[in-house]
Amino acid sequence: MLYNRVDLRNCWTAIEPFLIGHLLIRPSISQNIVELILKYMDLVSERLSKEIFKNLEISMNNHLHNESQWLLWSLIKINYDFTVFELEHLYKKCDDDITKIILLSIIYKSGKDSEEKLSSLLKEEIEHLTTFNFESDKWLLLHEWYMNKWQCYKKLEPHYNRNKFFQALKKNKVSFLLI
Repeated sequence: MLYNRVDLRNCWTAIEPFLIGHLLIRPSISQNIVELILKYMDLVSERLSKEIFKNLEISMNNHLHNESQWLLWSLIKINYDFTVFELEHLYKKCDDDITKIILLSIIYKSGKDSEEKLSSLLKEEIEHLTTFNFESDKWLLLHEWYMNKWQCYKKLEPHYNRNKFFQALKKNKVSFLLI
């Protein structure tokens, strides 16, 4: 990569807006952009992560699922510290199960699942999920919730144990979440 041969320290503040623009225009190169950001992490401004977060909200509002997932992944990689309010806000507006799974992972890995607002939101979600079965379009969310042993996951066990496909996924410890 070119950025491995060029020192960008002298022009980093000019490069940050360019990187944000390319995260939005070309989500397929997000991995390269994040690698570049991580290389210069000591120069990264708080403005950059706030701008990425703002664009995540815009993408979610516009139902741009792929862009939302890449922006969320980017924030994870640069160790963005999500507030409880931000996580609650994002989860409530989320209409995509893959993005929800990423958000759930953030909530649980950060230990913020015990925060009152998030805890009640997660309880509502599991109650809602128990109305679905594993043949529904919610199968991926149900599977990840169960496999990751997220709050009240045992409520999904009756559905899970009735389906040979999901029993095979469980036996082989298959998860689609790799963050």
